[in-house]
Amino acid sequence: MLITVPGECSNPGVYEVEIGAFLDEVLDGPGGGFVDGPARGVQVGGPASGWLTDLHVALDPESVAAAGSSLGCGAVRVLPAGHCAVDAVVSTSEFFAREQCGKCPPCRMATQFIHRAAAGLA
Repeated sequence: MLITVPGECSNPGVYEVEIGAFLDEVLDGPGGGFVDGPARGVQVGGPASGWLTDLHVALDPESVAAAGSSLGCGAVRVLPAGHCAVDAVVSTSEFFAREQCGKCPPCRMATQFIHRAAAGLA
């Protein structure tokens, strides 16, 4: 599979790894480890996937799902230590509120509501 390691790691880039490789080993190995110390959380399936705090998880759909997330597209997003989790939620909710197509009323209304609620918390 392809996994995109972000700029919060020493060696950002797109890497081909075997399905079943462990996330922490990929981030520490080819990714070079986190630049600013341990992360508070990591998403591996894009902005709609759940945050992982235990990074020793095999990169296969079943293992990532059992850990509370989804493998999705393999695009890693890092919540660095010292960064606010609420701000990360606001950023994600703003993305979905802006990028939804507007055709489905439940999605359109839900994304707008979630973004307003998250922004209110911030």
